Amino acid sequence: MEGSGGGSKIISKKLQFESKFFKVTQAVIERDGKQFTKDFIERRDAVFVLPLTDLDEIYLVSQHRDALQKASLEVIAGNMEVGEEPLEAAKRELQEEVGLRANEWKHLVTWHLSANMIGRCHLFLATNLIEGEISPDDDESLETIRMPFDEAVGKALNGEIDVMSSVAGLLLLNKLKKEGKV
Repeated sequence: MEGSGGGSKIISKKLQFESKFFKVTQAVIERDGKQFTKDFIERRDAVFVLPLTDLDEIYLVSQHRDALQKASLEVIAGNMEVGEEPLEAAKRELQEEVGLRANEWKHLVTWHLSANMIGRCHLFLATNLIEGEISPDDDESLETIRMPFDEAVGKALNGEIDVMSSVAGLLLLNKLKKEGKV
C-alpha cells in the first residue's frame, strides 16, 4: 500500500514525561531518506464494559470529568493494572463502578485508543447480572444510570453521550445485536 510507512525506522527515543497513567517519548524517525521527530503518547490499556440486563437495559455512569470540566455520561470503563488480564480488569471495574457482577462475559473487540497514541481498549459485554455494592476509586464520584439500551444508543447518536470510546462501544453493540451476534 502506497504511503503505508513500511520503511520507517526509529533511530532514537528519549523519555520526555512519565506519570502514573501516561508516558511521552520523543522519537527520531527515518523514512524515505528523511529524518523527523515525533512525540509518542503511551497510556495504560483500558477496559470498557457494557452491562446489559435481561430487560435490554444498560448500566452507564455519569461522572464529573475534570479535563472536560463537565459531567459525562459514559459506559463503565477503567485502566488496567500492570500485569492484569483484560477480563479480570473488566470484572473489577464493573464491581467498583456500579456494584455488579456478571455470570456471562463476551469479549467484543480490542481497539487501538487512537492512531496517534499507544494503548488499547478491550470492550466486553456483561450479562446475567447480579447486583452488589459499589466501591469506586477515591477520585471517582459516580452516579449509576440504568436505561433502555435503545435510549443509550439514541444518546450516543445525538451527542448526549460524547466520549468517543463510549459512543463506539454502544454503536458496535447495537450493530451486533441487530445482526443476532450477541
